[in-house]
Amino acid sequence: MKVYTDASKTVLCFVCPEKQKTVIERHFYKTTNEAEYGAVLLALRHLKGDLEIVVDSQLVANQFNKLYKVRSPRMEMMLANLRSHCLRRKVTITWVERELNMAGRRIEKYEATGGNGWKN
Repeated sequence: MKVYTDASKTVLCFVCPEKQKTVIERHFYKTTNEAEYGAVLLALRHLKGDLEIVVDSQLVANQFNKLYKVRSPRMEMMLANLRSHCLRRKVTITWVERELNMAGRRIEKYEATGGNGWKN
């Protein structure tokens, strides 16, 4: 099942077109990279089964796929947490440009309305 995730420092989002489900949560992270990991974790906690996660964070995609080294202890913890949610199911993470990320568009709409009046 394909799911799109994205984040700002204060908002996490995932969109799952197959289930017609969008989840947006407010969280506060020190960095956007941490928030991007948080958005993937949000999807992993909410959705069961095999997932094809689509992100616009090259860092998250490439660290998960072992193409980039993890240099920060905090990011190592986040990656380990993410991997623990992937046990006993197949999870892939693929990078796309921001313009192709449905979750990014939902965050923009949410933030533009102050969280009011946005619709799935």
